[in-house]
Amino acid sequence: MILLIDTCTKFCSVGLLGQVGQLFVQDSLVKDIGTGHAETLPSLIQDILQKHGLKMADLEALMVNVGPGSFAGVRVGVATARGLSLALKIPIISYTGFDAYLQKAHRNNLMKEGQIITVLWDAKRHEVYGQTYHLSEGAFSFNSPPQKEPVIWHIDQLDEVIKKAGANLVLGAGAVHLPVNTGVTLALIEELPTTQWMIEGTDLDWVKNCLLKASWHPSPLYIRPPDAKPSVKLWEALSFDD
Repeated sequence: MILLIDTCTKFCSVGLLGQVGQLFVQDSLVKDIGTGHAETLPSLIQDILQKHGLKMADLEALMVNVGPGSFAGVRVGVATARGLSLALKIPIISYTGFDAYLQKAHRNNLMKEGQIITVLWDAKRHEVYGQTYHLSEGAFSFNSPPQKEPVIWHIDQLDEVIKKAGANLVLGAGAVHLPVNTGVTLALIEELPTTQWMIEGTDLDWVKNCLLKASWHPSPLYIRPPDAKPSVKLWEALSFDD
């Protein structure tokens, strides 16, 4: 059984996916809270386990959204997954918000072979996080050149960025910032809990494939540096003069 965790957006969500004995579970619980993920997440995990008569010992892996998102939200989800992984001695499967949008679009048959797809994640402050992919032979690869890693763009750059990438399909809530009449297809532009997207339409083969990708050290995908930065180095702030 896999426990899914997502605290990267205004939603705090968890999910269960897998089989224990003859019981196949495919479910999620969501709270639209805005803030307070650290206080909400533990009880939400307890609630979904109790709902299906399961215990922590029934878990064989964790799946966590590592970002992008708010700095605090990403940190809560990744830290919780790491803590549970150490306590239960089970591995972690990492996924990103970009992965979730691609997964949802692929399962809903919104993509075509050979398409260039850009996923835009609303980063607030008139900015978006973006990543561009190429769909070839049913598999996704980063569309490079020009882009290998997620980046942050100002919304005024989007029209130029999309044209340069050659994208003909744009996914994600950040797409609302695109100018009108850009000539590309928009889909899945709402912000929803990714745990629901990752489990819907799945089967045991998909679960087994996920377990093959599990690791012990998920890395958060912040993209934007934290707002809080030390104003001065400690050794510069300390004075040892008599």
